Amino acid sequence: MREYFAGRRANFGRASEVLHEHISHGLSEAEHQDAVDLLDLFDSMGKTLPNVWLGVSVEDQKRADERIPILLDTPAAIRWISAEPLLGPVDFRNLRRYNPKGAPWIDGLRGLVTRGAYLARSPDECCISTSVTIPGELPSLNWVVAGGESGPNARPMHPDWVRQLRDECAAAGVPFLFKQWGNWTDLSDIEPKPICAEERIFTARGEVVGVGVDHGRKGMVDRDWRERGAAWMGRCSKSYAGRILDGVEHNGFPEVRR
Repeated sequence: MREYFAGRRANFGRASEVLHEHISHGLSEAEHQDAVDLLDLFDSMGKTLPNVWLGVSVEDQKRADERIPILLDTPAAIRWISAEPLLGPVDFRNLRRYNPKGAPWIDGLRGLVTRGAYLARSPDECCISTSVTIPGELPSLNWVVAGGESGPNARPMHPDWVRQLRDECAAAGVPFLFKQWGNWTDLSDIEPKPICAEERIFTARGEVVGVGVDHGRKGMVDRDWRERGAAWMGRCSKSYAGRILDGVEHNGFPEVRR
């Protein structure tokens, strides 16, 4: 039987047929009903169930490339992403699934698989041929939840990372929920800056340009940190950090299908 369950595109229909053919004639009435109930479950696999919401965790682009295309290729009423903790920039419109170095790529927010030009991530990327069977269209994501990391070893989230997800979702009409900043908050535009247990200034690319800063009296920080697109993040409690992004509370939620 295991050949019918192996791989991402498991043949649940054929598995059900085989089970039906091999039900023992010696079952009691109750045992037979239990077997029928299990077969009904197998029959439902591979079909979209109205009460099934499937999601994957995506903390950076690598995980997005690996997990989202598989999610889109799996039957579900709602497909959603938990980008929490968000530990790097993620572009849902540009997922390398069928060709890691170039076209075609997947736009996860619109369900499109493109074979033409693509959004290059680095100068050395180029289009190469692929032997993978490429679908013409996939379902799209229905919901994106994003948030920062919390806990004693929490890492800060650059505001531009979550802003990119917010803007991409808005452009594609996908509900977006910003859950939390976690244990770090953006102090870039706050003066005087509150006293924090730790402060870190870094760019959206992850380049640290200031650490251990306490009101500018100690630590190290580049004078042009703002011009370089860096964010001044301070460690704090989750309640202090809150969940407001650029003055707005984002509570997007997908429409429940009945």
